Amino acid sequence: RGRAKFFTPSPALPGAGGSVRGAMGIDIEVPHVFNMLNESNISDNNTLEENLELMSQDGGKGIVVLSGLIMVAFLAGHMLHSAKVSWLPESLVVVGFGAVLGFVLPNGNESITTWAIHRITIDEESIVNEIVLNWILLPMIIFEAGWSMNHRNFMSQFPYILLFAIFGTLISMGVVTFLILSTQQYHGIAHPRVAMAYAALISAVDPVATLATYAHLNVDPLLNTMVFGESVINDAVAIVLFKTLNDMPIDDWDRLSIFELSGTLSGGVVFLLSCSLGVGILLSSGYCMLFRFTNMGKSKQLSTLFIAASSFFTYNFTESICGMSGIIAVLFGGMIMGGFVTPHLSEEGTMLTSFLLKQMAFVGDTVVFLFVGIAVVYVSQRGAVLGLWVMLFCLVGRAIATFPLASLTNCIKNTALRKRRPAHRHLLTWQHIVMMWHAGLRGGIALVLTLQLGGWVDSLDGAGTKESLRNATLIVICAFLLVFGGTTEFLLTRLGVPMKGLGLLEHVERGKTIEMYGKFYGIAHALLVGGAHERQEESAPVIRSVLEDAGRVEADDGLSRFASTRSDVSWSECYDLFGTNDPTHSAEVGNERRRRAGGAIASATGMGSSRRTVEDSEECASITSSSSDVSSSIPENSRMF
Repeated sequence: RGRAKFFTPSPALPGAGGSVRGAMGIDIEVPHVFNMLNESNISDNNTLEENLELMSQDGGKGIVVLSGLIMVAFLAGHMLHSAKVSWLPESLVVVGFGAVLGFVLPNGNESITTWAIHRITIDEESIVNEIVLNWILLPMIIFEAGWSMNHRNFMSQFPYILLFAIFGTLISMGVVTFLILSTQQYHGIAHPRVAMAYAALISAVDPVATLATYAHLNVDPLLNTMVFGESVINDAVAIVLFKTLNDMPIDDWDRLSIFELSGTLSGGVVFLLSCSLGVGILLSSGYCMLFRFTNMGKSKQLSTLFIAASSFFTYNFTESICGMSGIIAVLFGGMIMGGFVTPHLSEEGTMLTSFLLKQMAFVGDTVVFLFVGIAVVYVSQRGAVLGLWVMLFCLVGRAIATFPLASLTNCIKNTALRKRRPAHRHLLTWQHIVMMWHAGLRGGIALVLTLQLGGWVDSLDGAGTKESLRNATLIVICAFLLVFGGTTEFLLTRLGVPMKGLGLLEHVERGKTIEMYGKFYGIAHALLVGGAHERQEESAPVIRSVLEDAGRVEADDGLSRFASTRSDVSWSECYDLFGTNDPTHSAEVGNERRRRAGGAIASATGMGSSRRTVEDSEECASITSSSSDVSSSIPENSRMF
């Protein structure tokens, strides 16, 4: 009964789906089953209980299919990494698996998945996508992006990132709008408001595959900072432009003049951006104050889980309670917490938090691309044609935005930083500019915004327009992922972009931007961290103690034992973090693992000893190894943290 009331379907014709107010304030169609449950709630409680039981059983079977597919995707990703296949992005493989599932989903006829998932329609699949993406996946993905940001590199290029993110998005939106309206006879999108709203959402770049390749190759930090920073701020700009156009009453568009419309759009953008940013800053500052005055950072388990849970609270509080953009709030909240919560955590606690957030975001990205693959099979002919046109429009729009703005950026740097040596001006080379244009992939943000298009789209441009725009977005995501995500490493090599740590982004401790950042950081640090606060590291960190104990395991008459030097507090923290006092399972497999690890160490270092000592264990587990093969650990570190 609670599930039936939760969706609160509006009155509808018998047998028809109702509508509900979605997480982003958009009316969405509800599957027929919820109206059925609502009617059952009134007439027959026994039938309702049976229906809920059936839903529970079917839901479990659906999870079997979904989780099994995710496991296969993880296995395929491991095989790609092992074979060092760079031309096939891992995310595209996930899309392929999703498409396979989409083909076998029952859509009216019998299929091999009918036993687990009964008949499913495109509307029902879209509802599931929107709910899961909005409420669960996006908070994890966006928060981790803000948390893991290199603040020093980001702030050193912040004015130029804003130049690309704000004006580049506006230029791209204008070009795509113009091209859509100029070619309306080929795809049927003729109304200016529909064209502008779609141009705004499709201008949100999401170079997940590109940035993953950059991290694995340890690419030039200037290029990495510009691409990552632009994608982060670009999303915020595209979101506020889209929401302003999407939420506008349908009568305002025809009633207002061009100047009044421009003023309304500008005012809406400024209001939504500033309020969303303000909510994110206030909430994240409150979290930092909690850590400061409660010393929660001393508990690795609870502090890590608190930080992860804060992403969901911030996002949904901003969306559902405040009516603002949760993406913007959680993004800047992650940036602030990444800079001012970490001083309250130990190095080990920070590492555990980064690990958890990264894996949550990775799972979120995997499910997003899985949903993309499932939805691709519903693409209609009109949507496919529109998608091909939109791909061309996006490429032209990004080129018109990127190349002139890059030249303007270099002119500004040469003028404003003329007293610096050329190496400290961080000019964008033509190789950088080409790679920035190449990084214009689309992803989860564009898909989510497409699902949020209101019913006014079909009212203005005819029935089926919203579905065609959705299909076009899926085509763009998949095609760009294949073409640009799969050629990133090839193009980096051909252009001679510095990789493997050879590129440097040196910082100069002077300049207006650095001075402003220093003042802001000083005030924020004194308020959120404390003036004399220093990170206190434990005398015996848990992870190090666990690894030391794993190296002390000795076999005695077929039984394994070890004498631990851990304190009572360390034992308690170990159990809280891992659920066992032997998280490496050394008491069970320690001898076999040590034998294999000893052979690997001997092979890599030329050492003859096969016994792994405590020092060997620490060296193998260290993130910052001093061996000559440090670069080989960079891809693994980027996937973990």
